Amino acid sequence: ASAKDLTTDEMILGAESYYRLGDFDKAEIIMDSVANITSLTSKLICFQNDIKENRTREIIGAPKFEAALIFNNSDGSCIASLIESGRVLISKSGPPNGMFESRDIQTEQSFLKLFEASLTNDKLVGFELITEKKASNIGPVTSYLGGYILTENYIEKKAQRNLKLTFLDSAFNTTGSFPFNDPSYSIGHACYDETRERLIFVSDMPEGNGSTDLWYSEMRGGAWQKPVLMESLNTPGNEMFPTIFNDILYFSTNGRVGYGGLDVYYVDLKDNSEFTISHLPSP
Repeated sequence: ASAKDLTTDEMILGAESYYRLGDFDKAEIIMDSVANITSLTSKLICFQNDIKENRTREIIGAPKFEAALIFNNSDGSCIASLIESGRVLISKSGPPNGMFESRDIQTEQSFLKLFEASLTNDKLVGFELITEKKASNIGPVTSYLGGYILTENYIEKKAQRNLKLTFLDSAFNTTGSFPFNDPSYSIGHACYDETRERLIFVSDMPEGNGSTDLWYSEMRGGAWQKPVLMESLNTPGNEMFPTIFNDILYFSTNGRVGYGGLDVYYVDLKDNSEFTISHLPSP
């Protein structure tokens, strides 16, 4: 069918297909045509900007990323590495160790435990258990003022699928809990913005934009303040796994048009609230 015979939804699907195939020229042509026919939603405006940004990278020959497998946990799951001082902190699960070990009823694996490993010749080796809890997934973990912030499940059955944040010292001893934890919803996947003294995290608490959203809480006078929704970053979908490096906030979302599923996006935190959201290109 010719372009004039297609509906706008069909044209958008075509642009998405070309985008995922890496043909940004054709994707841009189609989306420019869509923009001439109808007003674009905020999601489609972001998609159009992503196309143009990726096309520019292609033209100038911007370097790409190279993905490499460093550990294959074929019997379980691994999430959220934290690299520090020559070691890697990683949450890992596997088959239950005997019939009496607690297991996650959703995965039928052991609950996630926190391990320390070494990165040698681009491979993770020498796993040593740091901490575990009988009926709770442990992780991810992030650094925080000489200690750590840990995401874990509530142990109580009625809230067991929900997450909370726990503060740990450098020896992984519990020192406190985030005051806005609530068993009726999840708060987790935190990272600490040391420059602005605020904690950025993911939550499905009420008054959000979608399933899970990015929020932050500022530290003032030694106390965490009421969480604030990061309105301009969130979508009706899921925002997850924020992390900060060199004042750039990276996060995943499936609420924007991308390659499919959870894609990685980033914003420069120095822009304050006027964030320009960029889509990290495919390797």
